[in-house]
Amino acid sequence: MGIAGAGLASTIAEIVAFVVFLVYILFDRHAREYRLFHLPNVDWALIKQQYRLALPIVAQSFVGLGSWFVFFGIVENLGERELAITNLVRMVYLILSIPTWGFASGVNTLVSNFIGQQKRQAVIPIIWKTAKICWLVTMVLTLPVVLFPHELLYPLLGGADMSLITDAQPVFYVLVGILTCFSIGSVFFNGLAGTGATFFGLVIQIVCAVVYLAYIYIVVNFTSLGLPWAWASEILYWIVMMSIVLWYMRSKRWHGLRV
Repeated sequence: MGIAGAGLASTIAEIVAFVVFLVYILFDRHAREYRLFHLPNVDWALIKQQYRLALPIVAQSFVGLGSWFVFFGIVENLGERELAITNLVRMVYLILSIPTWGFASGVNTLVSNFIGQQKRQAVIPIIWKTAKICWLVTMVLTLPVVLFPHELLYPLLGGADMSLITDAQPVFYVLVGILTCFSIGSVFFNGLAGTGATFFGLVIQIVCAVVYLAYIYIVVNFTSLGLPWAWASEILYWIVMMSIVLWYMRSKRWHGLRV
């Protein structure tokens, strides 16, 4: 069925997953105590509070995706080959970043739990510990791909022109630095979100996105440094973010937040 079959299979898989999840919830005795299918009375104060917390997170996703879109638009000015390399590196980047998303989501929950138990002094140590484990797991997966890209990426690319991987090798080396900063910075940023400071998180992301895009624009349009230095903008992005988040967490301003 070709590409149409891929779309149909993906849709069917989502439907099956939803049905299995729904059946499990219906028959799981432990889930009944949460009264998931009971409609409570409308609590406008709670709804307002949820919106206040959630809207900045929605906006963060918009800023993040918008930055990627602009990044690809700027990189396109370097040429068709550079754009193809960028697409390849982006695919590898997304695959290798999967562990970080898991650890980042986990630390968000841990931070909220510690704050709920009035253990704010344990928040920064648990974020650091999670960041170290996240970096270690990410590097275990990243280094083999960077050192042996032809052997490990061939199953993904099939019979495609493998010279693309050779040309992407310098960017893969930069990717090690990117994933190092990303694995640590993302954990800290999600730890910040766990404190309830979602609006401040949005402000941080906007500032970082502006610095990030300004750097890319200058490198691509006013220098001849090439694609590796354009990708180095990701390192700059996460370093700036980590610096601001660390300053905020150590300032203890989040201690006074009430969610």
